[in-house]
Amino acid sequence: PPLVVLDQGREFRNWIVRGFLEEFRIRVHWTTPGHPRSHGMVKRLHSTLLEHLHLLRIGRGIVGDEAWARALLAYNNSVHSATGRTPLELMRSWQQSDPPVSADERRKSVRVDRANEKATDRWDRVRVGDQVFLRNWYRRRKSDPRFVGPYVVASKLRRYRLRVRDSATGRTRVVHVRETRPPSAKLRVPCGDLAIGRSASDSEVTVTLESSGEIR
Repeated sequence: PPLVVLDQGREFRNWIVRGFLEEFRIRVHWTTPGHPRSHGMVKRLHSTLLEHLHLLRIGRGIVGDEAWARALLAYNNSVHSATGRTPLELMRSWQQSDPPVSADERRKSVRVDRANEKATDRWDRVRVGDQVFLRNWYRRRKSDPRFVGPYVVASKLRRYRLRVRDSATGRTRVVHVRETRPPSAKLRVPCGDLAIGRSASDSEVTVTLESSGEIR
């Protein structure tokens, strides 16, 4: 802007603000101390925003960045008594109707997008006949393996699904590609049952491999 209105606050007189104003050739109008009417519009704006923040916190329990986003959206889309139009309409000639997106929703959206990208990449890499390990949904202890297998990819179905065959029993099942991992040194778990027991002294762990192909 060519001109800004500032009060007598010290934060506006430091070298950073002065350098910024000089670099962009912005003129400054300093308000008169003890005369709040000279910047009453700004004070009314702050008062309105604080009221919005208070209502969001008390009524809906919304605080932080999301509360600020909603308060600004409400203010910019409210008709001003002096102009008969909204601030957003005057500045950009259009109205914003989409609700603000919270920071948590943005992070969740990013995680979903990344997971979809990984699933697509894994889908493109896997081939019929490849060996894969499946996520172990039957884990009862932290010591239980996260993935079990190996399984052989029998066919690729629609919507990122795979039909896999148990190498030990020959049984087949349909799984999502996200639940599979390629063989690696960390996944050297023989195919078959993995039964983990603990001795009476609770100091030894015994691992027994059975050939039924089911996880207990």
